[in-house]
Amino acid sequence: MAAHAGKAFTSSTRRRSAASAARDWSTPGGTYANQHYSALTQINRATAATLAPAWTFHTGLRGAFEATPLVIDGVMYLTTPGDDVVALNARRGGVLWRYHHRLTRKPCCGLANRGAGAGYGRIYLATVDARLLALDRRTGAVVWDVSLDAGGGNVERRENLTSGDRLRNRRVIGETGGLCEYGTAGLSG
Repeated sequence: MAAHAGKAFTSSTRRRSAASAARDWSTPGGTYANQHYSALTQINRATAATLAPAWTFHTGLRGAFEATPLVIDGVMYLTTPGDDVVALNARRGGVLWRYHHRLTRKPCCGLANRGAGAGYGRIYLATVDARLLALDRRTGAVVWDVSLDAGGGNVERRENLTSGDRLRNRRVIGETGGLCEYGTAGLSG
């Protein structure tokens, strides 16, 4: 297991561990079981009525927010419909960093992002213009950026990526978009 900034965070072992699941939400489904279940006990039937907002954050963007934020080591990572990533202090809500993605071509089907992946000290972002990026988890700096567009940017082929949220053996596994009628169902990146 590799270490990053004094804390172990990278391997699939940590991502699947019960201790990690109790303090972090490091995959869109909470764990690789993808059950969207938290074992935390502070919120229950007796305490639910006492809940109140601790903070709010406005992205300044309009659109359909389809992604579950990740929470790792006290930082919330939020993706937006325009493929931005925002790192927030999960306790206080302040912005730690923001990555703004500049589209390399016009999207075929509207803006949508279904979430980021995390591991090996990075946040992985799949974009609507069929790019896969790795951002430094602490700073938001681009570590690498590759095109996965098999059509060479051909908008008629309608290729785009909607998520890059699963990691396995140092590989990012994501989903493509474009629906069957656009001839892109089954593409993999």
